[in-house]
Amino acid sequence: MCALCLCGIVAGSCASPPPSPQGYQGTWVMKLGERAFMVLKIEEKRGAFTGTISMPATFDLGSGKVVFSRIGTEVTQRPLAKAFVQETHLHFAVDDPKAPKEPDEFDMTITSPDHASIQWVGVPVGAWPFVRIQGSAVPAVATDWDPQRTYVARNENVESNPF
Repeated sequence: MCALCLCGIVAGSCASPPPSPQGYQGTWVMKLGERAFMVLKIEEKRGAFTGTISMPATFDLGSGKVVFSRIGTEVTQRPLAKAFVQETHLHFAVDDPKAPKEPDEFDMTITSPDHASIQWVGVPVGAWPFVRIQGSAVPAVATDWDPQRTYVARNENVESNPF
């Protein structure tokens, strides 16, 4: 089973910033170190959202920090089954081929113009940090993971506070 979840991102404010002028559309990447772990592509036309998410087909999640281990080398790409704006976030679902009647559901919140966090709905873990990619070069999900190694995601979504 491909698990999708992360652990704790601490935000310095209770209020969410408004979506950027680009909105939710674009290519978003979550990295583990310098490698692309997930690539989320979102398109919007007249308020309707479509897209895909690509990631390793298998991996294990750790607790506490955003930790992944036993990452497989096979990549899977799944279409967004549904996606719509709900209050201050984009809610989307991805069908799980191993549990067709139980799609994985997520909430995407824009945290700055080119940063977002994605929370797995109904799973008691923190959100995943994503960065919007500018330009036409789309990174591929890495396939050279060491299955014996543990990887930690850095939260690049939180901008430093000058005070």
